[in-house]
Amino acid sequence: MDQILGEYLPIASAIVALLAFIVSLITETIKNLAFLKKIPTNLVVLTIAIIISLITYFAAASYCNYKITWYGIIGSFLGGFVVNYISTYGWEKFNALYLRYQRRKEEQKKEEQ
Repeated sequence: MDQILGEYLPIASAIVALLAFIVSLITETIKNLAFLKKIPTNLVVLTIAIIISLITYFAAASYCNYKITWYGIIGSFLGGFVVNYISTYGWEKFNALYLRYQRRKEEQKKEEQ
């Protein structure tokens, strides 16, 4: 079990991060279109995340010659919510961590002087 987690968890994390980046990029590109201005941005992000997660599942299944199963589709649908959360809140959390780290660094420099 540890070997499986050690082998597939980094790949899955990288794929989720890449999907979140793609969703953020698409959202920033299309959110100012006339017909999308009336729709809440969080709903647009959720829709894009689910669609891209499903497309990624179908593409991976096709590329690896996997049989497409109902639970794979449900899993990728639910994975879209994870991608949505990371796309919506992940960058803000990352920025907050970065700023907190920078403050600690500055405090350590002041203490050393």
